[in-house]
Amino acid sequence: MKNIDNIDLNGISLKAEDLYVVSDFDSTITNGDSYGSLDVITYSKLLGEKYSERHQYIVTEYAEKAKKSSNITLKKDLWFTHLYEYIKLLKDYNLTEELLENIIKNSNIKFRKGFDKFISYLHSKKIPLIIISSGLGNSIELFLKMNDMYYDNIYIVSNFVDFDSDGKIVNIPKNIVTPVIKNEAFIDRNLNSIIKKRNNKLIFGDIPDDICMSKINEHHNTLSIAFDNQKYDNSLFDQFDVLTDNSNIFDLLEKSINEAI
Repeated sequence: MKNIDNIDLNGISLKAEDLYVVSDFDSTITNGDSYGSLDVITYSKLLGEKYSERHQYIVTEYAEKAKKSSNITLKKDLWFTHLYEYIKLLKDYNLTEELLENIIKNSNIKFRKGFDKFISYLHSKKIPLIIISSGLGNSIELFLKMNDMYYDNIYIVSNFVDFDSDGKIVNIPKNIVTPVIKNEAFIDRNLNSIIKKRNNKLIFGDIPDDICMSKINEHHNTLSIAFDNQKYDNSLFDQFDVLTDNSNIFDLLEKSINEAI
């Protein structure tokens, strides 16, 4: 665990007008015990036994193999197929917009300690927050709206589905955001024009592959922070600047931003 009593800013400025934040969602903005924005649907068990059987097959055939593979090309292909088939499964087993809303409303998804306050702080300082997630963007958006925190400085880059007038899924995303592909390819032109004017960024993640998000506008100065959910060996986070168990990280960041005025 790296000491965060005094954050080494690596020479970056935390002036609000020159800063933006890029963050994963599952187990990063949410706490480590929360279900993921996709898995929360499966854990609800509301799509039936056959759905659960098919889901387990997809996990075994693709996700588990992806986690074990050291071949980056194969790893990318496996994650893509896993998520494509997972989202297709939601469509095939008639996940509706209303059902998704009920699942999120009654789920165990909670903010990581202090992150809700930090989100409000970013909004007050007009600092863009880009959420990049390989989960389901619709779940993320619903969670933020239900907590009155879907602010105008928040941009969600994730896997979204569209619902028709009957509330049924009508599409499967073509460009799938996966755990190993979280980069500038998914940032649209309008968002790029916003962050292009800002030279410093904070990165938040909870898995080693989340460091891939730092490749967004690589020329910008970066402070990367990983949350330790005790699922990986600490040595795997060596590319991050800070590895934390949460402690007082958000208080320290707010203080640093305030002092950078």
